[in-house]
Amino acid sequence: MHLYIAFVAALNLCVGYVLGAHFRVLPELRIPSVRLRKREEGASSDEPLVQPVAPTTPEAGAGLTNEDIESGLAAFQHQLAEMGKRLEESQSDAQAFGACAKDMQDANHAYLENTQKQIDGMAPEDERRKAVESGAEEVGKISAEFDSIVEQGLDKEETRASLIEKTSELNEKVAEVKQEVADAVAEQPAAANDIQAPDRTAPEVQPAAPTESPVGVGEAVLATLDHLLEQVDGALEADDTTRCRVAALILTDPLASGDNPVPDWFTSVQGRIPELIGQSLNAPNLVEVSDDTQCVALLDERDLDSVFKQVETLRSEIAKTTFTKGVEKLNTTVTCVVVDLPGTETSEEVVRRFGEAAEEARRQGRNKTYHHDGMFPTEVQTEIEAVEPRVVKV
Repeated sequence: MHLYIAFVAALNLCVGYVLGAHFRVLPELRIPSVRLRKREEGASSDEPLVQPVAPTTPEAGAGLTNEDIESGLAAFQHQLAEMGKRLEESQSDAQAFGACAKDMQDANHAYLENTQKQIDGMAPEDERRKAVESGAEEVGKISAEFDSIVEQGLDKEETRASLIEKTSELNEKVAEVKQEVADAVAEQPAAANDIQAPDRTAPEVQPAAPTESPVGVGEAVLATLDHLLEQVDGALEADDTTRCRVAALILTDPLASGDNPVPDWFTSVQGRIPELIGQSLNAPNLVEVSDDTQCVALLDERDLDSVFKQVETLRSEIAKTTFTKGVEKLNTTVTCVVVDLPGTETSEEVVRRFGEAAEEARRQGRNKTYHHDGMFPTEVQTEIEAVEPRVVKV
């Protein structure tokens, strides 16, 4: 009997090592449990466990493109609309409403922080700066009023109703700011976007079809891993069967370089992956877990099929992206894991399922999407719309 127990323990240790060596999923994601215990012992929690993904900012003197400014406002406006719907849907449930309100606060604060970085990157004589600065000030006032209402507590129905009204007011203000900025942008010369059509002289890469500018990760709400797992636990406690809530893990795959050494600038490519994930998913919370190689997000959709299409589209977009640095070109892929929140009890269980699905990917193949339904992980087979190739300069 003792030999059997020892064998099982050794086997578990080996499996844990394999997961850690290949994906570094379980060790990285279990750190917050230790962090939370330290908080209970009175340790300082001022420093975040995982630093948020820094929004892409131009080099000194490069300035911001018009598209950077406009897409930031468009992204924030989209978030406000989506979160406003969530607030209305959860108005009768104080606990669920409070979780939505917290997401809303995070979105407001992230927008203001990122907008300030945009302002700092503009020259004093830039006509756009005045419009952006004035708009941020107005949004900041309403955001502060929103925070004040939340601090009063959300147990009362009338308080929750006033918060929904404040959300509508904020959305209207952002629409006004967007128009003011558009007017200012119209007076500026057009600038090139970071994501450009491929060189037409290169036959291996077709030009990307013109599309609406995607939402940048700088405009998404970024949270520490601690906060994300707290939200996972909150979603589990809410047990809302009207929504399909999942946690998604996106792993940047190792570069298949063959006999050639991995280029030094591949780390820069890895650094752009979280940004592209934010563009595609527009997740209310997106957390960079480990050295630009892992991201975790909470997704909230009407049904599981919608989740699969969203994640599969992201995976295909990364696979169809050619990264360039000068004349050099590079392609990479990601492996995605979707874990159902209904049916799980704790965030630790979600992490365990991440690990099992990651191990399945190691065995069955990367550059795929896997779904863990609580029983076992399986590869996702779903049809999505065709994804156009694109080029991203690093």
